[in-house]
Formats: sequence, structure tokens, C-alpha cells
Amino acid sequence: MLFTLFAGIAQFERDLIAERTKEGIVAAKKRGKTLGRPKADQEKIDYALYLINQGSTISEAAEKAGVSRMTLYRKANLNM
Repeated sequence: MLFTLFAGIAQFERDLIAERTKEGIVAAKKRGKTLGRPKADQEKIDYALYLINQGSTISEAAEKAGVSRMTLYRKANLNM
């Protein structure tokens, strides 16, 4: 019975934390904050794809353009 009581209290605290987190996200959006990881610069990606089309390897193009190789693989739909 005691463990059931502790489990109920823990669940209540977990629900409170989740509610406060959601409220914080809503408040941040209202203040104009952008959430999540920033998007990759499309100009850099286009430049890297241009380099690949000119004969550079993906690693070379990614290094010269300043983007990750995985971003290029995703954007170019290339097989690894």
C-alpha cells in the first residue's frame, strides 16, 4: 500500500513537470523564440551540391561549404 502511495505521488509530480514544460514552451513562442535546432543555410547546401556536380567528393564539398556530410546525403538523396 505504501508503494502505491509513493507511485501516485511520483505520477502527480511528473504530471506537474509536464504541465509546466508545456506552459513554458507556449510562453517562449509568444515571446517570439524559435524552438528546435536551426535550419541549415540553403545557400551553403546549394554551393555544396554544385561542387558535387562539378566532381568533388561529398566530404570535400561538405568541408568547403561548411555543412555536414549527412545534410548533403539527405538533401541530395544520395546513397551512402
